[in-house]
Amino acid sequence: MNANTIDVSEKTYEQWRDLRTSFLGGSDAAVALGMSKWKSPYMLWLEKTGRFSFDADNPVMKFGRQWEGQVRTEFSRRTGFEVTEPDQMFIHSDPELGMLSANVDGIIEPNQKHSKRGILEIKCTLQSRIPVLADWDDVPTEYQCQVMHYLNVLNLDYCYLQLFFRDSATYPPPLLILRDDSMIAEMNQKLSSWWVKHVEGDIAPPMESSEDLKIAYPDSEPDSSKQATDSIRRSYNALKNVRERISQLKDLKSSYEHDLKEFMGDTETLLDGNNQRLATWKSSNRRRFSTSDFKDDYPKLYKEYANTNKIRIFRIK
Repeated sequence: MNANTIDVSEKTYEQWRDLRTSFLGGSDAAVALGMSKWKSPYMLWLEKTGRFSFDADNPVMKFGRQWEGQVRTEFSRRTGFEVTEPDQMFIHSDPELGMLSANVDGIIEPNQKHSKRGILEIKCTLQSRIPVLADWDDVPTEYQCQVMHYLNVLNLDYCYLQLFFRDSATYPPPLLILRDDSMIAEMNQKLSSWWVKHVEGDIAPPMESSEDLKIAYPDSEPDSSKQATDSIRRSYNALKNVRERISQLKDLKSSYEHDLKEFMGDTETLLDGNNQRLATWKSSNRRRFSTSDFKDDYPKLYKEYANTNKIRIFRIK
């Protein structure tokens, strides 16, 4: 390893989180590359420029941090590898890539299988999200970018990805991931360009989602209006056509569902000629909280817990 380091052993979680805003870390890599399902490049830009933070701590995140030590211990027990928990943040040694940082879950010491150090990456997740982890293609894109980012920053050749399924309390076998220099080179070019343009240049990335627009324009100006351009008018007409088609398809869907339900009557399951299940229509009981009754019976308590949320409603005419 020839990365630069910052000692974080004495920092609180909040101080460590604030320090991360000055760099692109492993969990930021897929976001900056536009490959994350959970956060947009625009949201990342707001964080890295100090305009907003989306990393509010929650019980799932706290559990992941608290359980990491147990996962390291279990990984060592199963593999025989010695793993140390680093108390540094690693920074890329190349000054032109000094915006790239890594906070790794463990450093694997040289052992009987590997003559050099490696990385241990731990994920506490749900089995439904990653039902199979047999090879590289099974690894979620966000994890792929994160692992390659870490191998890049620390200049190491391999990483073990160890999952812990918190819904079943099980440890699947760890997956060995080897360094991919072509992927790393492409990531370096794109991540450094993103940082220089959007963070150092303070230029916002394009807003790509409705969530981005809600963040950028949370409030409307009363009684304001804007004349549509030709291109916006075309988008408006296309949107109206799409909505009409969706409405027609919903009606068609309801008609076909009615046919099946009428045929089934009080039967639970519809079968084909080979007794394969086509559809089910089962009775069930569902308990729902009656807000209106609670408001009538306990108006003061309802008022105490009622929240007012500001929203913007989009309608077309």
